Amino acid sequence: MGTWLHVGRWHVELLLAEDEGVTTARAVLASAAGGPLEGRGRAESLPGIPVVPEIGDEIAAARALADLSEKLLRAARADLEQVAPWAPTPHRTPATGG
Repeated sequence: MGTWLHVGRWHVELLLAEDEGVTTARAVLASAAGGPLEGRGRAESLPGIPVVPEIGDEIAAARALADLSEKLLRAARADLEQVAPWAPTPHRTPATGG
């Protein structure tokens, strides 16, 4: 990997709450690029399956982060449209950036 020309640090706060077998999650991104973005996720325990809060946390958190990811891509598309309407639209790719 070459020298990085731009280095930024963004923070995501992940908030989890569980109530009667329903776990909700909020993923809040704070960045210098703009106002905060928020993703939400939810997980419910299924009848007959033991309630394991950690699993509900994982599912709700993953869904909140996926929701945040989609919102961030939409924001990037809108920003790109403003500065370079001819440019290709960014799409979801693997985490490796491929």
